[in-house]
Amino acid sequence: MDPKRKTNVLITIVLVLAVALACQLVGGQGGEAPAEETAPTEPPAPTETVDTQATADAQSTQEAQSTADAQAAADAQATATAEFKKTQAVLDKQATLTQAFALKQTSTAEAVLEETAQAQPMFELLEQLIAEGYLESTAVEYYPLETFDESQAKLGHGTYWRTGLEGESFVLSGHVKLMSASDKANWSKASCGIIFGEEDEDNYNLVDIAMDGFLYSWDVRNNNFRAIAYKNYGPPMVPQGEADIVLVVSGQQYHFFVDGREILSATNLRLKPGNIALLMRSGSNKDYGTRCIMDNLGVWLIQ
Repeated sequence: MDPKRKTNVLITIVLVLAVALACQLVGGQGGEAPAEETAPTEPPAPTETVDTQATADAQSTQEAQSTADAQAAADAQATATAEFKKTQAVLDKQATLTQAFALKQTSTAEAVLEETAQAQPMFELLEQLIAEGYLESTAVEYYPLETFDESQAKLGHGTYWRTGLEGESFVLSGHVKLMSASDKANWSKASCGIIFGEEDEDNYNLVDIAMDGFLYSWDVRNNNFRAIAYKNYGPPMVPQGEADIVLVVSGQQYHFFVDGREILSATNLRLKPGNIALLMRSGSNKDYGTRCIMDNLGVWLIQ
């Protein structure tokens, strides 16, 4: 290419580039301005992201709290109920104790009245015995006794019960009932008895009221029986009968009354102060054998 022509082409390219650059610059400063963007009056709402795990945890926590609240309410109710029952139990116990105390007071008062009523006839008897010379001292103390009710079906054998009382001088009174399971019993051995001056099971004094109509008095030493006296008190109690009895012991002398009559009077120089006991003896092996009941019993211990 011609050097001159080459130079003209380069000049032309440079001019074209210059014009294009100038047009771009002019377009940036003049002509139609680009549309102005309008700023939004509210920020766009953020996109909501749902955390499913957090929701589940919250729901679980709420349910757990509800369960805990319900359990706490139930526990509180149970505690209140228990406290109420405990308080009610205390009140019920107090009421029961109060009632029991009232009943005891009533029964005690009734017992005192009963004992007084029972002691009054004995007091009159005591005055009579003193007036008739059977007793000397008026210093006495009264003890009511429980009913004695025993039976045994072994011929010639018996059983006795200590009253817990002992003394040198005393008066014992009561009501005797005797009955037999057999109409062919050994009536002299079927009896109720009073033991006094008892030292042990082999040494004592005894008065028996037997179903054959006789009183038997024995002095027992080392289990050997020595007869002191026997007296008829009335017709036989066959197969049953009853009577009022009184035994008066004053030192070494004693007297036995049946239905208000003195039947036996004796002295035993070997008689010593000792236990007072009640005895039954059997006159038959049949069924219950012999039954002895002594009730309305009382003892005046004389000082």
